[in-house]
Amino acid sequence: MIPTLSIIGMSVSGGIAILLPVVLAIVLYRLNRFRISFLFMGAAAFFISQIILRSTMLSVLALTPFHKGMADNLIYMLIIGAFSAGLFEETARYGGLSLLKKNGVTWADAVAFGIGHGGIESILLVGLAQVSNVITSILIRTGALDSLIASGMDEKMSEIESVYLNTSPALFFASGLERILVMPVHICLSVLVCLAIIKKKPILVAVSILLHTLVNVPAVMAGAFDLNIWLVEGILFVLAVGMIYGIIRMKRSFTDYSS
Repeated sequence: MIPTLSIIGMSVSGGIAILLPVVLAIVLYRLNRFRISFLFMGAAAFFISQIILRSTMLSVLALTPFHKGMADNLIYMLIIGAFSAGLFEETARYGGLSLLKKNGVTWADAVAFGIGHGGIESILLVGLAQVSNVITSILIRTGALDSLIASGMDEKMSEIESVYLNTSPALFFASGLERILVMPVHICLSVLVCLAIIKKKPILVAVSILLHTLVNVPAVMAGAFDLNIWLVEGILFVLAVGMIYGIIRMKRSFTDYSS
């Protein structure tokens, strides 16, 4: 039977992934009014760069003999798993913010862009997945699927249940913690790219790509070397603290921009 603690972990992480960006957007709007267009543009930037463009590229690349031959090459995996994410997302950030800058940009607008960018990632990649996990787990535990599953699906459902049984409940909680730690990254990088645009310093876009790559390195290394998940979360915590400091620090030098 799937542990109750695992289902609780799925529920908590799913709730965090879905509600965190919503709560942050509401709080920010109450404290510092921002234009909603920046929130939605941030979400669009992630969806286009990651879900459409990068995912398609990786899917096509995965079918090539070159990729299969390089699958065990750490440098190659860092480029594909870490650098490509930074390149695609930061380029999209730059494009999205550039489209909106003509009407003026405030620090709160840039933060909202980051919430939208990180929020849609959180909802699509973690929130919906955890909701699906909770529903499937409950249906399996209650036997509600027994009358719905064709005989040919019995083996498949056993495999799914086995995955849930062999996954530590702590890992389900960890995905929610990761969403909390990653959100400051998206906000900080959005503010940084916004400064790059309004201050006309393209070098800051390159810095954002490198920082994004750095944040993704622990996840790639964890997959390559089977690192302890809490070590990875610890590294992300340190990086998140640095990003929060950056968000606050950049606000001091951030001046409203008007064309």
